Formats: sequence, C-alpha cells, structure tokens
Amino acid sequence: MAKDEVTDNIFSGRTSPRLTFVVGILLGVTLMTTVGIFFFTYVLSGGSVGTYEISPLAPSRSILEEPVGEVVLDGDTEIMIIDSNHVFGATSDYKVTLVQYLDYECLFCTKFFPEVQEFSADNSASIRYVIKHYPITRIHPHAKEAALASECAAEQGMLLEYSSSLYDHRTELNAKLYPVLAEELG
Repeated sequence: MAKDEVTDNIFSGRTSPRLTFVVGILLGVTLMTTVGIFFFTYVLSGGSVGTYEISPLAPSRSILEEPVGEVVLDGDTEIMIIDSNHVFGATSDYKVTLVQYLDYECLFCTKFFPEVQEFSADNSASIRYVIKHYPITRIHPHAKEAALASECAAEQGMLLEYSSSLYDHRTELNAKLYPVLAEELG
C-alpha cells in the first residue's frame, strides 16, 4: 500500500492514514490543553485540590491541626504562643518573632531546622524564636508520634536538642526510638 493511498476508515468513511494521524494528534493536544487551562484556572482562583490530611489536634496546642495565622488583638499583630518551653532567644525588646513549624519526617524541615536555629541563636538579642509542630500525617506517618515525643522533651526544657536528634534519625522514626533518644539526651 502506498503512503498516501486512501483506505476505509471507521470514523470518516474513506481517508488517508496521514490525515487520520494528524487529526488525532491535534485532538489530543487540544483536549490536554483545555483540561490544563481549567485545572490551573481552578487552582489559581482559590480552589482546593485537597492533597494533604493534617493531624487532628486542636490549634491551641503546640501540635497544630493547621498553621496558626496572625491573631489581631487591639489593632496590634500578635502570634499565639503556647508556653515558654517553645520560645527561644529574646524574651523582651525583640524586633522579630520567627515561628518555625516542624514535621520530623519532612526533608525540607530537616534541611532548614539547623539553619533557622543557628540564625536565631546568632541574633538572639533581637529575635524571638518559636517552635510549633505541623505533622502532615498522610505523607509522614510517624511525624505526629515524633511531635508528641518532642512535646515530652519540651516539658523538660530539651525541645531543641530532642528535635535535632529526631531530625538526625528522620528516616528511622518509630515508637521504640523515642525513649532511646530521650535517654541519650538525659
């Protein structure tokens, strides 16, 4: 059969294979472009795709159901702080409050935790550094457990040390590890 020879076709009766191929490609590209435009329009207009399931704990705790935004009191911006075990650096006359949300299985948190900790320590006279937990349980199954274990360490004034230790063991988090790390830290 020659290249441009006309053959019977289910969809159009008689047509050339080259024309069928080109029309198929054009229809596929048009369909994908249309779906993409609708998807991005939906997301950019504030639609929610719902990709993460957040730990079901009350926001009044240090382990959050969702990040706490700004709480406005009497026209001034305040950030809810749970207790002094989660606050480091300047206690008065601070210029900035830096709040870091931790998820102990998160690769990015593992990378940035020591950097933020070092930055806040270097600027401890002007920065109040606050730690809160934000475990994303759908993709990090051990993060909530690790956050609860770190809360025990916070009650004993060892939150930073225990958090560093948890990040050092990020890939091996489990219920048996938490008491071992606590014992190592005394």
